[in-house]
Amino acid sequence: MDKRAAVKRRRRVSEKTLHLMALAGGWPGAWLAQQRLRHKTQKTRFRRLFWVTVVLNVAALSGLLAVMPLG
Repeated sequence: MDKRAAVKRRRRVSEKTLHLMALAGGWPGAWLAQQRLRHKTQKTRFRRLFWVTVVLNVAALSGLLAVMPLG
């Protein structure tokens, strides 16, 4: 959606919103969009913060799995 808006010179989704969506668990879709659509691949600052959201998601999932009882 944001990539189409960029091409058509329309209002874009803010980077803050994109990062919040990635942090809320949408990072696999964001990563796929970066790979397939080459979206947000040139901005180093954006990419770094994106990978921070990925690490935070993986750490949270690991923490949940560590405290969940087996069986």
